Amino acid sequence: MDFFPPQSFSDLLIVWALMFVVMLGFYFLGQLIWALGFGPQATAIADKMERIQQTVMRPTRQRLIGTAEQLSKLQGWPLNGRKR
Repeated sequence: MDFFPPQSFSDLLIVWALMFVVMLGFYFLGQLIWALGFGPQATAIADKMERIQQTVMRPTRQRLIGTAEQLSKLQGWPLNGRKR
């Protein structure tokens, strides 16, 4: 795919415009869902998805913090701020 990542400023503007159009599409899709009366069902689905996300994120966050602590204790790690 030669178009992505953008190679020039005009390509970047095109990517931003496409992202803006997609964002507007999702916004109007949400408005349509609420106008058709499916809003409470969509909210219930979003609540279930959020509970799943929180269930998955709790152990993942602990593992990420542990990994960061282990990396900061490495002797050869150049980005931990130690002076030579």
